[in-house]
Amino acid sequence: MSKVKPADNLREFVRIRHDLADLTECREDVSEQSMEELQNRAWEEVLALFEGDETGARGWMKRNRPYLGNVTPEEMLDSAEGIRRLRQFVQQLERGVLP
Repeated sequence: MSKVKPADNLREFVRIRHDLADLTECREDVSEQSMEELQNRAWEEVLALFEGDETGARGWMKRNRPYLGNVTPEEMLDSAEGIRRLRQFVQQLERGVLP
């Protein structure tokens, strides 16, 4: 049985705080912005994930993703909740947190 180090607990705590902050930010976005603005923001985040490679980003958006319920990220742009989930997933990928 391995011992949990205090540093590991602190890293996990910081990761959880970041995730909660991301969720809060996404919820605020839904109440304050139109769907078009939310879709644009999500697209900008996906494009940043692909370092500006629009062809790669568009291809990624069109393929089913198991971690997103086996739907395409593009399909998630139809609802505020879908956009929130997509943005959270992209933010996790940017931080190297793989589901």
